[in-house]
Amino acid sequence: MVNLRKGNIVTVKNCGATFTTFTEMFNRLNFTDKKYNDLWVNGEMGEVFDIYQHPNTLRTLVAIRHDDGRECLIGIEGIKYISERKIFKLKRKK
Repeated sequence: MVNLRKGNIVTVKNCGATFTTFTEMFNRLNFTDKKYNDLWVNGEMGEVFDIYQHPNTLRTLVAIRHDDGRECLIGIEGIKYISERKIFKLKRKK
């Protein structure tokens, strides 16, 4: 994967890598909702707003935000890099 940075656009390729509840990480990464965030489906796109390397598991967790305000916490293995910066309006997968 490309050296992922804040502002990159990514798509969900494995929704099984998402966390709908993980209060510690939601707080650490400044999520709007600190208790629960909906599961995203494969194909949804968002902008990376934070990245965290978990010290115990060495797993990289990525915080992404959709244009409609929804947020998602997902393991880096569950996303695919799309572009460096936001160059188009993100569309919600139906």
